[in-house]
Amino acid sequence: MDPHKNEQKPPLGRPPGRDILPQKTPWLTQKFWRRAALGCLAAAGLMAWYGAMIMDPRQHWMFLAGYWGLFLLLLLATLYAVVLDIRFIRLKYALGARAIYEETVGDPAFREAMRKALEEERRSKPAPPRPPDRGNGGQTP
Repeated sequence: MDPHKNEQKPPLGRPPGRDILPQKTPWLTQKFWRRAALGCLAAAGLMAWYGAMIMDPRQHWMFLAGYWGLFLLLLLATLYAVVLDIRFIRLKYALGARAIYEETVGDPAFREAMRKALEEERRSKPAPPRPPDRGNGGQTP
């Protein structure tokens, strides 16, 4: 083992070898689904814009059902991508909070220093004075 070799340690807060996303999945990246949602939203917007021209009474009902079904599918795909993005942002926030916790409170040296500081504070600080006991339940005669 070479002591001069710079080894990358896994980030704190997740097991070694387990990243948020697998390495060879470009369709699962945040950038991809944001672009896909934008594309679906643009296509649904165009379909809604041209929907008035399509609504001809001479059109077959199956064509209209398919057209508006595709519109609804694109709209739902956009909403799904938004929910996926929100959940991914929350996951990144939770992993960041866990890493911060592990770097501070999770570190045994930090906990020992906090324990010593609290013990020193308790020893140096006298107890606060107690209010006088009136003997009659706190009521004045």
